[in-house]
Amino acid sequence: MNTLILGLGNDLRGDDAIGFKIVDYIEQQKQYPGNISIANLPAAGLNLISYVSRYERVFIVDSVEVSDKQVGSFWKLDPLELAKIDLPVRISHGVGIHTVLDVTQRIGFSNPRQVKFFLVGIRREKNIYTPYISEEISTELKEKIPFISQEIIKELTF
Repeated sequence: MNTLILGLGNDLRGDDAIGFKIVDYIEQQKQYPGNISIANLPAAGLNLISYVSRYERVFIVDSVEVSDKQVGSFWKLDPLELAKIDLPVRISHGVGIHTVLDVTQRIGFSNPRQVKFFLVGIRREKNIYTPYISEEISTELKEKIPFISQEIIKELTF
């Protein structure tokens, strides 16, 4: 099954780039089968349709802003599970991924057939009107990259 591992985020907003860092780590480790494509995109939105519709299976690696108690938490969810849970999340990548997946099906694409989300909790910005600019990820999250990467690689065999 051809698979896309897609990192989403913003590499100028510190921890929001955790999806990129995880996907980069997976690519560097080279512990995945040959039918895997890897990409990082700075934003979600309808432009994702051209990416996700080419693959039977898509793994989306992203951050979600959570309360301080949940920073560093990790979730593996399919789209239905994601829709049902109550994460204190602020969507920061434009059009929601559920909309992208729905539009993809409505306009006639048969792919992706399977979607899985790998989400990492990051600290909520104190002031959303003054964006925090930093290319550096917190040590707390850096330490989790190998574990989360291995969890994603395990999913490739299912």
